[in-house]
Amino acid sequence: MSLSHTELCLRAARWLKSTMRCQVSFAELDSGAGERPDAWGLNQGLSILVEVKTSRRDFFKDATKPWREVGSGMGMLRYFLTPKGLIKPEELPKGWGLVEATAKQLRIVAGVHPKLCPLYPSSLRVHAPEFLFEQRDVWSELYALASVIRRVEARTGDVQAFTKLDPDVGLALARDHQSMAVRLKELMVEAERLRGDRGQMQRAMQVYDKALHKAVGAEQARRIKEEALDWR
Repeated sequence: MSLSHTELCLRAARWLKSTMRCQVSFAELDSGAGERPDAWGLNQGLSILVEVKTSRRDFFKDATKPWREVGSGMGMLRYFLTPKGLIKPEELPKGWGLVEATAKQLRIVAGVHPKLCPLYPSSLRVHAPEFLFEQRDVWSELYALASVIRRVEARTGDVQAFTKLDPDVGLALARDHQSMAVRLKELMVEAERLRGDRGQMQRAMQVYDKALHKAVGAEQARRIKEEALDWR
């Protein structure tokens, strides 16, 4: 059975939560920080990177990336995820683990296993220091987190305020804001189509702009517009 890169990235993100006990995980996160991890997650203060490879050529090419230099790259723990049998553990770069995929499961072949070593930096320094990348690109990790929070705030408003809301109320607000952003995007697309009639375009945008401000207030309206622009 052929396993696609995208499918393995999604499975890696789920594996980070289920097996590596990450509170959050992301697949193919594009944050603008430079490195675009196939999967990346956070278990308390421990960041874990997974790079998916579906061919040996792609695996060996990975070593040429600038974020594979010493002190660079995301992830305190790092794993390659490949179809079963694609690469051998002895072919791994120093410090990397290996997870093999079949149609039904992911299995750790090399590297830190959560059942054998607690996933805390202090424990890893004692029991598995050879797999711990303490010198890494922390800036890119923080940038990625900031990017995610910004996208969440575009849908929910202020994150701190949102987390204090009743869950049902918060989800309802998030759905309302997302619906408004989708509608605004539709209007922008229609405006592009009607570019020749500037008056009609401006009238449509003004009507919606007034309704948006009235419904959610100026600050939320601004965020919804920013989100719609991001989606264009």
